[in-house]
Amino acid sequence: MLHGCSTKACLGNGEEPMTTDLTTLRMLLALSEGGSTYNAAAALGVDAATISRRMAVLERKAGVPLFVKRPTGTVFTDAGLKLLGTAEAAVVAVTNFDLLLETIANRHAKPVTISAPEGIGSYLLTPQLAGFADTPTPIRFPQDALPQVSILPMESRADIEIILVHPGCDIHRQGEYKARKLGVMRFLPVVAKSYLAKNDAPTNFRELGKAPLLNHLIYSNHPSFARWADIAHGSANGPLVNVSTSSALHRAVLTGRGIALLPDFSEEIDDLVAVLPIGERIGIELWAVATPESLKLPTIKRAWDVIGTAFVNSPWFN
Repeated sequence: MLHGCSTKACLGNGEEPMTTDLTTLRMLLALSEGGSTYNAAAALGVDAATISRRMAVLERKAGVPLFVKRPTGTVFTDAGLKLLGTAEAAVVAVTNFDLLLETIANRHAKPVTISAPEGIGSYLLTPQLAGFADTPTPIRFPQDALPQVSILPMESRADIEIILVHPGCDIHRQGEYKARKLGVMRFLPVVAKSYLAKNDAPTNFRELGKAPLLNHLIYSNHPSFARWADIAHGSANGPLVNVSTSSALHRAVLTGRGIALLPDFSEEIDDLVAVLPIGERIGIELWAVATPESLKLPTIKRAWDVIGTAFVNSPWFN
């Protein structure tokens, strides 16, 4: 919109659409760059007849020829060249306006809330989102791709919820929601290297029952971890310790006092631990869930897309 025009004049008189909307200006620039309506249409992904019709309206408004069609392509007249320079400046101005508007909106928007399992939040999301360190995780978010976010505990009400789902089971959520599978997290027994310096490693999964085990409380209740739970609680004394977070379980492992079940990429995060390649990996699906209403907000939709793409592209989960 140009300064100095009345609202009625800027909006048109209702008899004919405005000729100077942003789409028309972009068509004009594409025609100049492509040299023909065909090339311009291909560049913009529209029909060539649409561009010809828009350019004809421009010429009718101008009252003089703006283009000359030749066997080699479309050539701009002097009048057309004058419009071309102004059109380019207008497109740049509108683009800059939109970018500034988005920046202002992001600056004043509430943080997008994301609830996630504690381990996912502590070891993967938080370091990447906050830029605390150059972490070894192959989950990468483009710089400044995400709006401001807040990480909440799993099962907290949030704009986006990252949840654990037993393979093949339905997602239990009330009301309408959208879900996206992020991948599969796979688990194996993990020990501190200091433990292996003093103790023999089990050679199979059943031998774990003779070793001191460190347990996460979720393993005792989630069907995906039934094999581990049977062994951990099958001995007379049960697990050496039960904890409620992955970071606490990690710290317990580092004491060198026992064996825990942790993701199979644990030694890539901490070189003080070793993954024991015994038995089949225990897999649990990772899903992102949000309401359609939430995803209508640009900041939440952007977070949804960026996080989803990062996990799907990660070899640790897919």
